[in-house]
Amino acid sequence: MGTCVASRRLFVIVAALLLSTAQPIQIRYDFLDDPPGSTDYVIAEYGAQVLSKVTPIGARTVIHSFAHNTWPRNIAIDHDGSCVVTELLSDVLSRVNFDGGRTVLYQFSRGSLPDSVAVDSEGNYIVTESGVNVLSKITQNGTRIPIYLFSGWTWAAGIAVDSMGNYVVAESGADVLSRITPDGRRTVIHRFEKGTWPLGVKIESDGGYVVTEYNAQSLSRISPNDVRTVVHKFAGGTWPAGVDIDAEGDYIVTEHLANVLSKITPSGIRTVIHTFDPGTLPVGVVARQLHGPASDLTPRLDGPTLLCVALAICAVAHSLVWIRRRRVVSSV
Repeated sequence: MGTCVASRRLFVIVAALLLSTAQPIQIRYDFLDDPPGSTDYVIAEYGAQVLSKVTPIGARTVIHSFAHNTWPRNIAIDHDGSCVVTELLSDVLSRVNFDGGRTVLYQFSRGSLPDSVAVDSEGNYIVTESGVNVLSKITQNGTRIPIYLFSGWTWAAGIAVDSMGNYVVAESGADVLSRITPDGRRTVIHRFEKGTWPLGVKIESDGGYVVTEYNAQSLSRISPNDVRTVVHKFAGGTWPAGVDIDAEGDYIVTEHLANVLSKITPSGIRTVIHTFDPGTLPVGVVARQLHGPASDLTPRLDGPTLLCVALAICAVAHSLVWIRRRRVVSSV
């Protein structure tokens, strides 16, 4: 019995020593050095030719400075957590990592003017080419597949992908919000008044659409049954452009000519998050909640740590068995 007790105690001591010398748990933070649970906003600064990050308290950091006359227009977050950027005047779709590295994903023909981009469930890039009135798909291997050719002066601008894999397009020149299936069939969701110029679009959890109306200086909501409601009317000369929805359900808007990033509540209350320098001309925006979902905060245990955890569990189990046997012997 004494030898058995000594061996178990030695087992516990060894396990504890291993745990104390093991490497710590590695936690992956996939968005710069921000703390878990925070939200940041990534902005395409069209006039400043910069991709930047703005914190909820309004602190701005430059992620990447583009070459002159690139004109970064809109952004989406790739499946690997990087930014995908439409560079309007250079006719390029690029990927920008949060360490500032840039990679060209696709070079469009001259004059294509890629405006907006969304990422589908397969990781393909869905792009509105405003210069040639085309909605296209850029595959992971860099192949361009035209999906739909718009007629007339449509100026296909904002793009979003719905839960069924269809593409929702803000047709700014046509004053239309449309739905296009992957096989190229188009349906009108809503017709705006002439001169509204719908620009940015995002899809809400109930299937409704939130839209920035550039010329009408409004942020509106289109319900699933095609009822339009004005959420907020901006002051003249604001020109709302990009929009996203944050984790609280508020709308994050870039006010293009006012050089402002603002938050609009569903009840229409506006708060300024950041005021940019004159001439910045922010357009695209992504509101990114950091590490809220389990997929964003991933505990990673290395091999030695896993071994130590297993040994510690075994040690505790052996100790419990030993205590139980002592009690049985004492009662006898």
